[in-house]
Amino acid sequence: MLQVVNDNSDSTKAAAAVGAILRTHSDLAGIACVEAAGGVGAATAVNEAGKVGKVTIISMDRDDQTLDFVEQGVILASTAQKTALMSYLGTLMLYQYVNHPVPIVANNVAAAVTPLPSTVDTGALIIDKSNAHFFFHK
Repeated sequence: MLQVVNDNSDSTKAAAAVGAILRTHSDLAGIACVEAAGGVGAATAVNEAGKVGKVTIISMDRDDQTLDFVEQGVILASTAQKTALMSYLGTLMLYQYVNHPVPIVANNVAAAVTPLPSTVDTGALIIDKSNAHFFFHK
């Protein structure tokens, strides 16, 4: 790992930081971003430096700017949460909890047992050129 940059979810700051890194490390091979603004900023900097195809970018999220860069081949792929499942599964679990409680023990309340999972993994999606067009919000 070369450097970690906190762009404060600002694509302009991310572009400036990545641009500076590219000027210092012309042989940079890849960039990993953990949120949309970082991916957009990294893609902007890589594009401006003429390094598309030379620097691999993996981003996160599925906002339209990120998807544009994926379709253009500037961002190789982006990971996104299955956000619709969050509210859907939450609603289903709450309905079941209220209407059909699962008796983990004879008295869940007295035992301080919640018959719901402590975590629910809704999964992630990989978005690349082959499927980016399905995710646009336009």
